[in-house]
Amino acid sequence: MLHQGPLIPALEEGQCVEGIMEIFDMLLAATSRFRELKLQREEYVCLKAMILLNSSERLMRNLMQTDSIN
Repeated sequence: MLHQGPLIPALEEGQCVEGIMEIFDMLLAATSRFRELKLQREEYVCLKAMILLNSSERLMRNLMQTDSIN
């Protein structure tokens, strides 16, 4: 993917920060849930790897579906 032209953030009517509070709240909720689990470092690393692998699998599945449509 190539970027065309200069990167200029849109500052009209707060577009650049729209939804930031919702994202922050979700991050705080996820952090507190992880603390409640009292995971060991190894368990956290395994969980993180599973999440990353699952997200890449979903991405690949979506790309394959897009290719089959075209």
